[in-house]
Amino acid sequence: MKLGIISEDVRLCHQLAIMSYDNDYKIHFIDQFNDVSKGLDCVVVDIDEDHAIQKCKDYSSKCMVIGAVAEPRSSIILNAKKAGCLIVLTKVNFSSNLLDILKKQI
Repeated sequence: MKLGIISEDVRLCHQLAIMSYDNDYKIHFIDQFNDVSKGLDCVVVDIDEDHAIQKCKDYSSKCMVIGAVAEPRSSIILNAKKAGCLIVLTKVNFSSNLLDILKKQI
């Protein structure tokens, strides 16, 4: 499983890096200003950042997109889902929740 991350949240990136290492997933940190990366199975987009909704749109046709948000609000979640996010999860316990989803997908 190759996992892409679009986030500048150090805590979130650290959680995902540990989860990826523990489960033998490959992790790829994506610069939000670069073109779309290829060959990814899943992309985690930090919805709290600028350009996040556009990145959801960019990746939704290529792989599974999962959003991460610090404080969920219905407007943010609806915009992310319209842009192609499969699901939007809070950053609290994000890596554990993501791991459960990924294991069900395999």
